[in-house]
Amino acid sequence: MKILDRLHRSGRASQLRSGPGAAVFQSGFGRIVRFKSQGADFNHPWQMTLLSESSAAFLPGSVNGVQAAIKGVPLSGNKKGETPVLRWSKLRLNADGMGWFCAEVACADPGKKDRPPWSVTKVEMVQVADPDTDNGEAGSTLNASGGARPLSGFRARWPVAMIQEYSEGSRELFQIVYFNLTHRVALKADGISAARHFFF
Repeated sequence: MKILDRLHRSGRASQLRSGPGAAVFQSGFGRIVRFKSQGADFNHPWQMTLLSESSAAFLPGSVNGVQAAIKGVPLSGNKKGETPVLRWSKLRLNADGMGWFCAEVACADPGKKDRPPWSVTKVEMVQVADPDTDNGEAGSTLNASGGARPLSGFRARWPVAMIQEYSEGSRELFQIVYFNLTHRVALKADGISAARHFFF
């Protein structure tokens, strides 16, 4: 009898039991465990929030350790703790109704020796119709190079979010980047000029 009691107790001790957020069901195929969990927040660098039809805010993000800003105010906020807001009078969209929210990097002039060539000196958040045109307006060609095109002033842009405006007027936001970025430059044959900018 004692051996049977021990076996029963041992079997009961090793059984799965229901608990907070978990339920155990017995079926002909064995035990089924079901979990009921609440969604968790996933706050991440570059996380964008539309505040209105003409403004947005971002959680802090960086490129090569340089913090992004809006009009010079870091995304983490100024000394008073006020976080900057990106504003636009009219949303810039391409022919397909897509607009891009980009981290625009300014790089060190490779011809000067005061900083490492092409090192990131500044990161500004911008809203554009095309990340690969100098003025941010919709371009006539599609960039299929796998990297960002070089812009004047030793700049490049990388999309962190995209907004789609549909024909009936509704808009949908798509987050693209979830982590801080690293930037590298592929040089042309002259060993000085940028051929492409890579962000990863």
